[in-house]
Amino acid sequence: MMTYERFVARRQTRAIRRRRRVSITSRIASGGVGVGVAATIIVLSVMNGFSGLLWERLLSLHPHVVIRTPDRSAFTDPGSVAERLEDVRGVTGVARFRSSQGFVMRRGMAGAYQAATRVLSIDEEGLASTSDLSRFLWAGTLDVGLQPEEEDVYGVVVGSYLADRLGASVGSEVRLAFPPQQIGTGRTPPVRRYIVTGIFSTGYAEFDGGLSLISLDAADRDLRMGGAIDGYRIRLRDPLLAGQVASKIADDLAGELVASPWMAEHGNLYASIQLEKWSFYLGLSLIVVIAGFNIISIVSLNVAEQRKEIGILKAMGAQGYSITRIFALTGLRMGVVGVVGGVVAGLGICGIQILFEPLMLPGDLFIVNALPVDVRIFDLAVVTGVALTLCLLFAFLPARSAAALDPVETLRS
Repeated sequence: MMTYERFVARRQTRAIRRRRRVSITSRIASGGVGVGVAATIIVLSVMNGFSGLLWERLLSLHPHVVIRTPDRSAFTDPGSVAERLEDVRGVTGVARFRSSQGFVMRRGMAGAYQAATRVLSIDEEGLASTSDLSRFLWAGTLDVGLQPEEEDVYGVVVGSYLADRLGASVGSEVRLAFPPQQIGTGRTPPVRRYIVTGIFSTGYAEFDGGLSLISLDAADRDLRMGGAIDGYRIRLRDPLLAGQVASKIADDLAGELVASPWMAEHGNLYASIQLEKWSFYLGLSLIVVIAGFNIISIVSLNVAEQRKEIGILKAMGAQGYSITRIFALTGLRMGVVGVVGGVVAGLGICGIQILFEPLMLPGDLFIVNALPVDVRIFDLAVVTGVALTLCLLFAFLPARSAAALDPVETLRS
C-alpha cells in the first residue's frame, strides 16, 4: 500500500525530471553515485581475484600445520607420532620432512650457473598427500627417487624461476651442495649429482625462485643425519581451522612437539591484503560522497521552490516527520537510480571479464594471464548498503529544514 508521502515524493521526482536544468543536475548526481558504486564493485572484485589466487597457491603448497620440536632441532621419528597425527579429526595428510639451505649448480656451454635454494626433503607420497603441487607442474613429473640407469643419482624438482636461472630443463644434470652442519669440523660439504625430473610454476616467487624438492633418502645420504627429520607437514580438510587443529595437536603431544598453523607464518600477509582492500573501498566511497552533495543541492533547491506547497500540506495537518519523509524519499529515489545503475554496470563489466577475459596480463610477470575477478555477495551488499545510506543521509539534511518551516510564514510570503 502506497502512503501519501511516497505518492508525493514520486510526483516530485517526476516534476524534477521535467525541469531541464534541475533534471540535468539530478542525472549528474545519480550518475556520480553509479560511477562510485561501479568502480568500488570492480576494484573490490579484482582485489578478491588476486588475493584468492595468492591464497590458493600458497595454501596449495604450504602445509596447513607444521609440527616441530620447541627449539626446531632435528629428531628421530618414532613412528607413533605420525599415526597419532593421522587420527586427528580434520587431518587429510601427514608427511615427514626436512628443510635445509643449499646451493644448486649447473655447468652449461656458456659457463657455470649457480643459485642458492631452500631444499625441502620429502617423499613423493608425502608431497602428494600434503600439497597440490601436481596441479602446478609445468614439465616432467614429481619423481624424486633413484633414477633408472643412473648409479646413486636421485631426482630433484625445481621451480620455474630457479630453472631459468640455471638454464635447466627436464633431464638436465645439476649438482646440489649443502653447507656443513657443524662449523669447524673441517669436513667439506658433499656435492652430489641430481637429475631434474620436474619443473613447477605456481606464480608465487617464494616457491618458484628458491625451492628445490628431493627425497628423504637423498637427504639422509647427503646430510648424514641418520634418518632424523625436522618435523611433520599436515594438510587439513579446512585450512581455516588450522588454529584449532594446531591447539588440539599441541595438547595431545603434551609439550613434546609444537604445532604452528599457517596463519602464524603468513598472518601479516593476510592482514595487509585485507587492509589494502578496505583502504581502496574507503577511497572509492568518496566518489559517492561527492555525488551526494549534488543530492543535497537538488533537494535544497526543491525545498526552496516548494515552500508554498509545504505550507499548504502543514496547514492541512501534515506532521513534520511526514514532510521530512517526502523530501528524503525524493532524494533517495535519485540515489537508488544511481546505485542500481552502478551495480548493473559493475556486475556487467566483471561478468564480461570473467567470460571473455578482454583484459590480459603478461603471464611471465603475474600469476595469471588475465585479470582475475571474484565477485562476492558480501562485498556487493556492503557497497550497496553504504551507498544507499549515504544517499538517504544527504537527502535527510535538507528534508529536516523543510519540516522546520513555519506554515504561517510560508503562506504569508
